[in-house]
Amino acid sequence: MASLRELEEAARSCDPSIAQVVIDFELSEQQMALASGENVQRLRTEHRLLSYLSVRVVARRGDRVSTGFYTPGVSGRLDEIDAAGSGAEVARRAVAGLDARPAPVGRMPVVVAGGRGMVLLHEACCHPLEGDEVARGSVYAGRLGERIASPLVEVRDDSTVSGAVGSYGCDDEGTTARSTTVIEQGRLGAYLTDQDSAARLGTEPSGNGRCGTVQQPPLPRMTNTCLAAGMSSVDEIIADTPFGIYAEHVGGGEVVEATGEFTFRVTNGWLIEKGRITHPIRETTIAGLGTDVLRGVDAVADDVTVGAAKCGKFGQWVPVGVIGPTVRVGSLLVGGTE
Repeated sequence: MASLRELEEAARSCDPSIAQVVIDFELSEQQMALASGENVQRLRTEHRLLSYLSVRVVARRGDRVSTGFYTPGVSGRLDEIDAAGSGAEVARRAVAGLDARPAPVGRMPVVVAGGRGMVLLHEACCHPLEGDEVARGSVYAGRLGERIASPLVEVRDDSTVSGAVGSYGCDDEGTTARSTTVIEQGRLGAYLTDQDSAARLGTEPSGNGRCGTVQQPPLPRMTNTCLAAGMSSVDEIIADTPFGIYAEHVGGGEVVEATGEFTFRVTNGWLIEKGRITHPIRETTIAGLGTDVLRGVDAVADDVTVGAAKCGKFGQWVPVGVIGPTVRVGSLLVGGTE
């Protein structure tokens, strides 16, 4: 646990206002063996490691209290996480929040940070691409080849990304891991399937059959949701935004999986005014439709970052990678605190 102590010490040493460091962690080691019921000789084995942290740092100054959030993770050992860097980053977010002002209210551009910010894309836009949702008639059913997103959007689900928390050699049904391009230049290219949903849709399994435990049935689930880099810099995107918010950490929320309707918390955010990031804002929400998010992406940066999250579906929780650059969505409903 030396890495956890290093993370705590790094966070506490950043500023005298740091009052509390809370680290929830999951460290798991799994030896998996899969044998086909139809052919017992077909055996797949795999050794899996997971280190996943959920870090909250509380800063206090007088009667003001602020919390910073950060969720580093790897499909590997705990010491592969940058403990000192993680501690410093989450502490910075907590301290910045002490000067937070009320968030604006209404529809406006939202610039979403890369890495963990890709939870927005993962939850709101990609769940309806999972095979069981498609078979039930999601908003993307029967639309292969259609333009469903901005031409700037290229998304793949890739369980082969080295070190990402959603990676593996084969899924929980024994299908070999692969990269599946689901959206290419804005067009819908593929669905994410396990063996059952692939059979129902008349396609080949994409290697996305995952289960939370051996007592639960595999379901088609995302692994590492990857948005391809764009041509802009983050500074250029901010400078091109007259007014809006910068969502540095997107937290939990609610999503209707078949439609992509969502509400998410922005737990660490900033105000953008006249092309500059100015003041931190208090916790707020962003809401909309996944279909509108995909069409509304009007800028994609070149700063691809690897993040980690946990994804729940029908009571099963699995780790997922959220990998991508900073993006701007032209219009989302910001809940505000005014």
